[in-house]
Amino acid sequence: MLSGAVRARFLITLVTAAMLAAGCDSQASPQPPKEQIRDVVLGFFEDTVKGDLEGACGKLTGSGRAIAIGRGSAIGRLPRPVSQARCVRGHFLLRDSTELPRIVNGGFLHVTRVEIDAPRARAFTRAGEYRGVQRMRETRNGWKIELFDQMVHH
Repeated sequence: MLSGAVRARFLITLVTAAMLAAGCDSQASPQPPKEQIRDVVLGFFEDTVKGDLEGACGKLTGSGRAIAIGRGSAIGRLPRPVSQARCVRGHFLLRDSTELPRIVNGGFLHVTRVEIDAPRARAFTRAGEYRGVQRMRETRNGWKIELFDQMVHH
């Protein structure tokens, strides 16, 4: 027969193990989808401004990478996907923006709204008078930008 103190420690250990197995560990729980999308969008623009093309291209789908390096497509269709390596080696069009560094580095870029219709979503971005809609797709590796808007003055 177990003593009271040993029995109490055993029960605490058993309950803790059950909570961890059930996914009740707060640190193990994933971010809500809207927060994941916000992080991907803001991270994409931050990586672009820093010149981290590996990071920026990693936040895009294959079609998003094709758009980022200027690959055209038929009207109403996404371009043929390109690889991560080709995106990094290609001419990343957003790097030519003169306004984007000021917007991102100044902390002016915000995701104002996220609409999810899984496996797709739209993230509405704003930086002062500039607006954009980033179209997202959920992949095996999380949310990725499939079609991005450059920030347009309204």
